[in-house]
Amino acid sequence: MKFVHWRESRDKLVYLLLCVITVMTTIACFFFWPVNLLGHPNPVMGFTMHYLSYSAQGWVAVCMVGAWLLWSLKGASYSLQRCLSLFAQLFILLLIANILKLGIKDFTEVSRPYTTIMTQHLLLPEPTHFYKLGVEQKLDVMSNMKNYISHWRLDAWKQHLDYAFPSGHTIFVAICALFFGSLFIEQKRYVSLSVLLVWTLGVAYSRLWLGVHRPMDLIGAFALVGGLYWFVPRHYAITQIKTIAKIKRFPLNNRERS
Repeated sequence: MKFVHWRESRDKLVYLLLCVITVMTTIACFFFWPVNLLGHPNPVMGFTMHYLSYSAQGWVAVCMVGAWLLWSLKGASYSLQRCLSLFAQLFILLLIANILKLGIKDFTEVSRPYTTIMTQHLLLPEPTHFYKLGVEQKLDVMSNMKNYISHWRLDAWKQHLDYAFPSGHTIFVAICALFFGSLFIEQKRYVSLSVLLVWTLGVAYSRLWLGVHRPMDLIGAFALVGGLYWFVPRHYAITQIKTIAKIKRFPLNNRERS
């Protein structure tokens, strides 16, 4: 593979989508932040926020990517080279984003919002102290909050013991929104685009509602994804399909020789 085009005019659609998502998220934060993390909210709200957030993590996220990919290619008459270029771009975006996310979290060391709540309940001397504890100690401290918060939030806290900035879930859905959204605009499938954007914004807000992120974590995620889209090429040239086949057989050939 070699790069053919660094950027193209359709990148404008990507950044238009990014601006729309960022503005809508900022408006939501203005009206609904800060979130009252104490008490027991409506079960329907808790259920919705929990599963919106869950849709952007682990194997569920992998299935979501697969579903959006199949839906975006449904009825599209893309060539083999175009499909391989799309697969390559999506894979590179997700891979680099995940690596950068981990590095930035460890560098910035921003505490999650729930550590402030636990500090107010005198379970921690200060929010940063939480990250000096071992995993079992962290879970024990969190268990002391079960009478004060919803179990939806407590479950989310126990799954996210690392630092907050930037939001990995928001990075994932932002990549999906820009990647698949640009395809839907190209195909003039605006209902699918609307559903995609609602899901993206829902996941982003669920991170605030659950108490695992602040608005700056979401904005930081959007900025990171915007930067990645500037540097990761959209088009790749497949010079020889036979070369790809040889690469796939390469590990097998090595095992036969060893």
